[in-house]
Amino acid sequence: MKKVFVSPTPWEAHHVRNILDADGIAARIHNENIRSAAGEIPSMECYPEVWVLDEAKVERAERLIADFQSQTSCVSGSGWTCERCHEAIGPQFTQCWNCGAERPL
Repeated sequence: MKKVFVSPTPWEAHHVRNILDADGIAARIHNENIRSAAGEIPSMECYPEVWVLDEAKVERAERLIADFQSQTSCVSGSGWTCERCHEAIGPQFTQCWNCGAERPL
């Protein structure tokens, strides 16, 4: 077993595991339920980790993860300002994190 991915968000770790699973690579998520320990131990130690079970498939898993990361790291467009609360919002978001208002069209 080998760790191939670490994320501060559980949804991203699950998404990566699903990508691997779709390609026939068995993987598990570790540290999924220890986020509440952050502060007692370093927060990065509490991040969900994706581990590949078959080490012979690690290289393929790493390529799939690199493809996923290259697709998600390039956010196009410009940021926007919420019309309701005037919060600055990044271009990747369609809803204001502060008040929940939808991005104007």
